Amino acid sequence: MACAAALAASQAVADPPASPPAVSAVAAPPSGAPSANDLTKAPAIQDVSLSPDGKHMVALTSPDGTVVDITVWSTAALGAQPVRIRSKFMRFIAVGFAKNDRLLFTAVQPDTVEGVPRHLVKQYVTDLEGKTFSPLLPDHSVTSEQENDVDQLGGARLISDLRMDPRKVLVVDQRLGHVGDIYKVDVYDMSAERVMQGSERYSDYQVDLKGELRARSFQDFDGPNVYIAQQYRDPDTGQWVELFRNYARTSGSSASSDSPPTRTSS
Repeated sequence: MACAAALAASQAVADPPASPPAVSAVAAPPSGAPSANDLTKAPAIQDVSLSPDGKHMVALTSPDGTVVDITVWSTAALGAQPVRIRSKFMRFIAVGFAKNDRLLFTAVQPDTVEGVPRHLVKQYVTDLEGKTFSPLLPDHSVTSEQENDVDQLGGARLISDLRMDPRKVLVVDQRLGHVGDIYKVDVYDMSAERVMQGSERYSDYQVDLKGELRARSFQDFDGPNVYIAQQYRDPDTGQWVELFRNYARTSGSSASSDSPPTRTSS
């Protein structure tokens, strides 16, 4: 704002006279310029969304720019006091609906992994009152303390909220030794069922209206050349069929696309 005002003022100055202009003092910065704290304050409200059935609304709100709450309203009584969910150990950075009465939120929290202080970002499920916070993907058994520590660096990411399924969502595992595995997770009892063993090579999964996996991207090498390919899943055979691939740009060449012969993978 101050820069815009200064620019407008400079544009309004008349052309200087023919004789050399007098040297003027450099203008002092305007008083009331925003501080670093002002620039990092949380918005009063952000990340607003409506539940699939339209009965509730959720958002991240902040009363002072520092504390961030998950705030839930009933759309039948928007003037009533909302439910505010707050955590002493997490900072909420995103929120939305997993189901009509289940929230999916992303939070960052401090932790120490293998003796190194870190800030971990993960997704969690809670109810409309914030009674319990559950990791999006339930913990799995580990064989060592080191594996447990490294697991803390990963988590799970939502692929689809499966609107046609009243209880489950589709997620991809991002934990050590399980990266790329696809699970259906019941967001009410937090049970999980693996539906596909994946790989870190695959990403950008897409589902159809029935919640079936239908498309994905993957990265690989063709000799010395790296490429990204798109696949679809044949509904009759269940095999992944390559549609096309894009090769990365290399020195002295341009990126190219190729439509290869049909390639399938399980």
